[in-house]
Amino acid sequence: MTKDNVTLAIAIIGFALSSYTWISTLIERKRNITIQIDNQARWAVRFTTSKNQYWTTAIFINNKSHLQNSIQRISMLDEQGKEYFAQIPQQFVAHTFRKLIDTDTKWFEKIIESAKFPINLNALGSAYEYVEFQLPIDFNHTPQAFILYTNRGKVIHKLIDYKMPPLPHRSNEVLTARDQSCNIVSK
Repeated sequence: MTKDNVTLAIAIIGFALSSYTWISTLIERKRNITIQIDNQARWAVRFTTSKNQYWTTAIFINNKSHLQNSIQRISMLDEQGKEYFAQIPQQFVAHTFRKLIDTDTKWFEKIIESAKFPINLNALGSAYEYVEFQLPIDFNHTPQAFILYTNRGKVIHKLIDYKMPPLPHRSNEVLTARDQSCNIVSK
């Protein structure tokens, strides 16, 4: 081997290692956020008032990138391309009591509220949040996608074969989504 061949071999190895480092860093820093709707959520409901329709659902948000992400807003896209934004101020979702054992306190009280924006996700972190959408009273479309507005751009997560829980038949009922079927719970 001559001196020129050794130099060429070192240059090729250096180029290959630099390319590998550059590509792996690019992949690690790529924005990769996923959403999964929790159909088992106890407080996921759909109901109407005299003016609007409301849909509250629980979602898992997973940050699969090595960078922190901050979700500023979440919206839902229907099949007609219309976008509906989640409520920014925290909304009341549920108020629960649970009996405690082996303590002097008899009850554990918990107030569940919707997501507080911005939702900050650490690297490889996740969050479980309730989000509430205020919809028109005559809304009967199927959600096609969730759109996350983050500090690193927009993420679109398409929903495949998702069906919203039906509206209650009477105005004093609320439907809860469990096992992708709906049970009627009187207020």
